[in-house]
Amino acid sequence: MDKLGSYLTGTDQQHYQVLADGTVLDASQQVGFDRVVRIAAEVFNASVTMLMFVNGEKHWCQAACGISVEEISAIADSSRFCLHTLAQDGAYVVEDASSDPRYAQDALVRDEPYVRFYAGVPLRTAEGIVLGVLCVFDRAPHMPGQAKLMALQDLAQGMVAEMVRQRPDRPVEGEPAADDPEPVRREDYARLIDYIDTAADICWETDEHFRFRRAEPWSGRNGPESGSLLALVQAFAGSSLATGQLWQPYLGHLQAHEAFRNFSFPLETGTGEAEWFEASGKPYYLPAGSFGGYRGTTRNITARVKAERRTRKLAQTDALTGLPNRHAFLYHLDEMLKLDRLSGALLILIDIDHFKKVNDTLGHHVGDQLLVRVADRLREELDGKGYLARIGGDEFVVLVDPSTLSLSLHQLAMSLLGRLSEVLEIEGRRLYICATIGISQLSGESADPGERLKMADLALFHAKLENRGSYRIFEPRMLVELQESEALRQEIHGGLKNGDFEVFYQPIFNISRQMPATVEALIRWRHPVRGVLAPSEFLEVSEQAGLMPELTRLVICEAALALAAWRREGRAIERVAINLSPSIFIGSSVIDYISEATREAGISPHDLEIEVTETLFLSDSVEVDKTMSRLRAMGVSIALDDFGTGYSSLVHLRRVKVDRLKIDRSFVRGMLENNVDAIIVRAVVELARSLGIEVVAEGVETQAQFDALGALGCHCAQGYLLARPMPADQIGTYLDEA
Repeated sequence: MDKLGSYLTGTDQQHYQVLADGTVLDASQQVGFDRVVRIAAEVFNASVTMLMFVNGEKHWCQAACGISVEEISAIADSSRFCLHTLAQDGAYVVEDASSDPRYAQDALVRDEPYVRFYAGVPLRTAEGIVLGVLCVFDRAPHMPGQAKLMALQDLAQGMVAEMVRQRPDRPVEGEPAADDPEPVRREDYARLIDYIDTAADICWETDEHFRFRRAEPWSGRNGPESGSLLALVQAFAGSSLATGQLWQPYLGHLQAHEAFRNFSFPLETGTGEAEWFEASGKPYYLPAGSFGGYRGTTRNITARVKAERRTRKLAQTDALTGLPNRHAFLYHLDEMLKLDRLSGALLILIDIDHFKKVNDTLGHHVGDQLLVRVADRLREELDGKGYLARIGGDEFVVLVDPSTLSLSLHQLAMSLLGRLSEVLEIEGRRLYICATIGISQLSGESADPGERLKMADLALFHAKLENRGSYRIFEPRMLVELQESEALRQEIHGGLKNGDFEVFYQPIFNISRQMPATVEALIRWRHPVRGVLAPSEFLEVSEQAGLMPELTRLVICEAALALAAWRREGRAIERVAINLSPSIFIGSSVIDYISEATREAGISPHDLEIEVTETLFLSDSVEVDKTMSRLRAMGVSIALDDFGTGYSSLVHLRRVKVDRLKIDRSFVRGMLENNVDAIIVRAVVELARSLGIEVVAEGVETQAQFDALGALGCHCAQGYLLARPMPADQIGTYLDEA
């Protein structure tokens, strides 16, 4: 195979001694050579770049990028690509070597480094003497545009010109001849370096008056379409960099002759649509030192801008309803607060009541359709007034200026509630929904957007507690209550950790036998500051904080251990009754707690009784019925507490088999003075007797009440007349004295 060095004649080499003995005459030029190969790699986006010199039979790689030493040697010794390049006047290109019959079987193509694309230019002096090759390789096919090939040629010529200029034997005094091509080539080289330094798609240059005098489209895999480039070049050619309106933000940089980067701007193109471009530039100076103008690059970033807009829209839009999402709403609220445009505005938070039941019973696809219809109704009702967003699963929010409305605040809230309560038909089903609303009216005082939303959320919370399907307006006391509640929640956590909660026991008397038969376990909190606290002081917050499972487990375990201890002492206590919150019936935790507690205490589940209120039966019926059935199967007794109040219904007695009814203290307290209360107590006792259920009267505080209950046939009584709740270690003494 021909060697690279054999291409040069001895006469040529002697005629122009730029290279000698296989080394570059000036070793300090190596930094420049390394820069040249890096620039060439950037221009072509190629994986390998090489700068090779030849001198007689000798040839060597002076600089390379993206290639190992072994690969350099293989290419330098056997590359027909480079050999053919030496014979060219300009660039030599092989777009896909694997499909080119001249190279398809070449070892460099079939094996490592698997060359597919090649482009190279000879290193030629002004006198035509060839010194070597500057070339690029890649493992993927390329179709380089003419602009890239010209850039590679300019890079090679500029490098050779610089080598010649730095030759030791080259005169340094005097001005170059007018026809000397080297200064021109050095200027081209400097221009190319400036283009690459600012990253290129379109290269442009201005004169000292900021007028465009050249703009070179640069095509490529990542470049814009030619039509867009042409429109941009025409637009640049017809404007002045210093006075064009789009460049005004950078006028200070230009006047100070400072470099600038990544200036983004829109431009009308020949397509009739605005495209976005990004420009970078740096000043250049003439040989005499005066300011010559600017050189820079511009690239089409329309695709990036559109992608960013799409991403931003997706990030700020609820995919289901098309409304702004929580992030977008808070950002909008924050911007309006900064501009002080919200004084007196209304923040209306709307929650769809019992939406989870729709999802659970009819499926999420129906729930999704419901939310879309709700969003549509809100849009229609607001009629473009206000900013509407979906900020949660079933929560919507409206930010509206009341001055734009013809309705009062009350009328607006009722209008929204009324519209949302209208029947919906989805997949042949008629759905009736209702919503609850919380409203906060914004003042001129600045506040965090999240705090503003929290005010409406607090109002919504109170509306739900008091009357679903209504609305409430935020009041400052709500925030105070929330802060107090949070402080109490933290204290409860600390109390549980420190063992400050204790189980007290209140005896329940058998009226006919005139002696205690059972006890009820009641949780107490020995607060380090406030003393012993009853459940009414902390249970509501515990429920809201999700602490009921931990408290329930504590009571069940302590009660089981206490009963076992009393029995070991010979105390005749039939069972322990334990109050349970409705929330504890969702899941199997209460079953696990009772099984664990009775096993560890050595007693039977028959020795325990759970007290539930009728509120329980308003919960998920499937879960509740399942848990109640398992409790009865274990042998646990069931008592219905506070019977006759709240959501009392005789249906509950048919649905769940109970062992005891506990008459609420309010009826017992008034039974001797109020004929209605007396009739209710008598009716409950007679009903229970007919159903074979025992009756326990709560809140017995006088002997007259106790005697009257006995006369009616009531089985048991509980109250301060008989015994107050007491710690476990006092029960023994009480029983001994009873």
